[in-house]
Amino acid sequence: MKKISIILLLVIASVLLIILLAFPFGQIINWIDGGRTSVWIGSGDQLSYIAGLFMAYAFAVSFMLSIFGKNKKYLLIIILTVLELIFFYKDLQWILIIVITALIGWLLGEGILRLYKLGKK
Repeated sequence: MKKISIILLLVIASVLLIILLAFPFGQIINWIDGGRTSVWIGSGDQLSYIAGLFMAYAFAVSFMLSIFGKNKKYLLIIILTVLELIFFYKDLQWILIIVITALIGWLLGEGILRLYKLGKK
């Protein structure tokens, strides 16, 4: 029962992280491609939030799994990122943005994990 509650807590924390980071990531996407993102989902700040959800998902999944994942966490990060990339199979710029964001989340998570292990010694 304890393991299920920890997993549920991590899922809730991941969803909250995605929600909190979606708008800033949407602004970054608008800055990167000069507002072109608004063409496929509409226009306005509210819709840049939707675009930022994809980027926030890639970051949060790789970040949370790299910190809290146990066995086969790298395989899970790859599978979940590839599942997201299916939505953007024709847009190379989006694929690069998602992969770079996932790599940043993974590197940040691994850095925090190593700092934690150094502090534990």
